[in-house]
Amino acid sequence: MSMEKIIKLENITKVYTHRGNKTVACKNISFEVAEGDSVSLLGLNGAGKTTLIHILCASILPTSGEAYICGYNTTDAISVKQNIGVLHEKNPLYEHMKVFEFLHFYQNMYEKDNTDDINQMCELFGLTELKQTAIKNLSKGFKQRVGLAACTIHKPRLLILDEPSSGLDAMQQREFENILVELQKQTTLILCTHDLEQAAKVCKRHILLHKGIVCAQGTLEDIYKMIDTNDVASEIKINNGKQILEKAFKQFNNLPTQNV
Repeated sequence: MSMEKIIKLENITKVYTHRGNKTVACKNISFEVAEGDSVSLLGLNGAGKTTLIHILCASILPTSGEAYICGYNTTDAISVKQNIGVLHEKNPLYEHMKVFEFLHFYQNMYEKDNTDDINQMCELFGLTELKQTAIKNLSKGFKQRVGLAACTIHKPRLLILDEPSSGLDAMQQREFENILVELQKQTTLILCTHDLEQAAKVCKRHILLHKGIVCAQGTLEDIYKMIDTNDVASEIKINNGKQILEKAFKQFNNLPTQNV
C-alpha cells in the first residue's frame, strides 16, 4: 500500500524579474515526499532553497509548474497553510508575550483551544519551567524552541524548517537537533539546510539543489557514490559536509546559469 504524497512538485520553475533582468531561482524541479518521510533540501547559498521553501509554504506561486501540498494546489493558500507548520530562519516571535500566552495565541489562530496540548508541547521542547517567562528574557536556543513549539501546536501534517539552528552555539544546536529527531517520528519533515551533518542526523532522504536545479537526490550513500567519495569513512564525510557538497557541485558546472 503506497503512502499518501504530502508533497508533489511537477516541473516547478520560478523566475524573478527586476528592471528588465530575469533570474531563474528554480528550474524544472520535480519530486515527491510521502507521508511520514523526512527530507533535507541541501545546497550552498544561492542554490534556490529559500525560493523553493516559499513555494512549498504557498507564500509565492511558481512561474510555471504545479505544486501540491497535502493534496492541495498551492493556489489554495489557506488550505495549504492550515496543514503545515513553518519555522523560518528569522524566527518571528512576539517577545513581550510569555511562552504560554504566545503558544495559546498561535493555537487560537488555528481555531483550537486546548491547554493540554500546550502543556504537552512545553514538555516536549523543555519549556515547562518557562511557561510564564517573557520570551524576550529567553536565550536564543530557547527562543527557537518556542518558535518550533508554535509551528507544531496545531499538529501539522507537514513541518518545514528553514535553517532552524542558525545562530545557535554548538551545544544548543545539538539539543535542537535531538528535538528534530523526535519530531520526524511524528510528522512529515522538510529540513532546509547547508549543514550535511545536521541533515544526516535528522533526515532519511536528501535533495541537492544547485543553481536552482535538483542535481541529485536519495540517501547519503546514493549521493556519496555519485560524487565518488567511497574511499572516505562515513564519519569524515559527514564532518566535512560543506566540502563534500562543494565537491558535488563542482561536477555540475555545465548546468545552465540562473540568468536568462
